[in-house]
Amino acid sequence: MLRISLERFGGFCTGTRVSLIQHRISMSLILRNQITQITVQSEIPAAKFLGIYFDPQLNFKYHVEMVRKRLSKALYSLRLAKHLFNHSSLILLYYSLFHSHLIYSLPIWSCTSMGTLNPLFKMQKNAIRIVNNSPYNAHTEPLFKSCEILPFPDLIDFSKLQFFHRFMSNHLPNSFVNTWDFNFNRNPDLNLQLRNRNNINIPFARLAATEMFPKTSYPTLWQKFPDQNIKNIRKPGEFDEKLKQYFLNDLNSIVYCNRLFCPTCSGTDNY
Repeated sequence: MLRISLERFGGFCTGTRVSLIQHRISMSLILRNQITQITVQSEIPAAKFLGIYFDPQLNFKYHVEMVRKRLSKALYSLRLAKHLFNHSSLILLYYSLFHSHLIYSLPIWSCTSMGTLNPLFKMQKNAIRIVNNSPYNAHTEPLFKSCEILPFPDLIDFSKLQFFHRFMSNHLPNSFVNTWDFNFNRNPDLNLQLRNRNNINIPFARLAATEMFPKTSYPTLWQKFPDQNIKNIRKPGEFDEKLKQYFLNDLNSIVYCNRLFCPTCSGTDNY
């Protein structure tokens, strides 16, 4: 009966066109200490759930490719609009057409390698140049700072720290309770006064790929974040404001560049 139900579920996934390319996806179900595995013939290499494509390897390459296609269309619209609207209107268009795709569920699908995410960062730099009507090869760090827009790597860290702050301040749904634990709860009977007893217990990750998953990367980033005053803020809105300002303060308004024959620079291009 269980296998029949799984086969019906696989037929439903295929019938509702959850995927688009021929691939075989294996699913495992644990029920009453029994593991049942079924292979479903699907049309895409990933399963779509709430707008996110989860591939079997969990590297989110397929989802990043889908986001890249959406951002490419947004860039085309911005290029057409830059001749018609002023700077403030282009900022609004950037947030509505481009930024919205970039930040949707970012804490989930950003848990992959930067090599996979770099094409999106390059497209964001192209978008910020268009919004500021700058040359195609202009340095983008001052542009990000003047527009008060976080570069994509900082945006990833911002979203992860934002999520973990909600966990620390108990603003997440009950399903996230006890997702992470403190060191002093690992052996409560010992009651040892160690210097790291109040830190989050970071699960061990054997592989580099699993180190990027939320279970390990979120608490690691949280403990490495240097500004303790920002981490102690309890109100989510105030925390978001201070955290964004922290990342913006790290950006340079003037760039000192050593690149030979750089046509637009006045400083080092960190981005």
